[in-house]
Amino acid sequence: MNTTEDILVQVVCDETYMTIRTYCRTHGRRGRILLFSDVVWNAMWNHDKHHYDSDCGHMVKLQTRGDFLAFEVFWLTYYIGDTVDGIVQRFMLPTSDLSLLLCKYGSQSFLCRSSHRQAVINTSHAERTLHSVIADKQKRRALSKAMRDCFQWPGDTVYLCSDGKTDFYFTTESGYPANGGLVLHEKCNTPYGGYYYSVHT
Repeated sequence: MNTTEDILVQVVCDETYMTIRTYCRTHGRRGRILLFSDVVWNAMWNHDKHHYDSDCGHMVKLQTRGDFLAFEVFWLTYYIGDTVDGIVQRFMLPTSDLSLLLCKYGSQSFLCRSSHRQAVINTSHAERTLHSVIADKQKRRALSKAMRDCFQWPGDTVYLCSDGKTDFYFTTESGYPANGGLVLHEKCNTPYGGYYYSVHT
């Protein structure tokens, strides 16, 4: 799956649904997904967990991050068998604007830029694991991609700590999420092998 950047987002609300329309110039891709208004409200006021909704085979994950609601939309394409592909769009919208739209059944457009999508990552307590990972070329490449892709939480600070030979434990300044792990996995579905990191919260 690919992650898109610089997304134009239009939000339209009525008493039952929030309609999200997105357009990404990078891929020339347009998308539309209906979310239940109750799910969006719950995501804005219950900060400690992820919230999910789906529409026509596409999925969205919601979580509050400070004064913003983070959206992770999975635009999925299904193939014969168990193969799934698609595009992931990540963006954040102000909870104050979303609350007004939900209350007054309005509409608003947002331009979500990619330039400030990444958290600041503090590695001062992760030296032991970093030395182990950097010594291996494939693991070093996997860590580099993780630093680019895994912490797309604008305005936040992530504190990485050593948690074994190749894994990390982390906390965040915002508390969303309060803690988690950056875990190394071995690729099993490619003929050349390799590694990748994923976030577990």
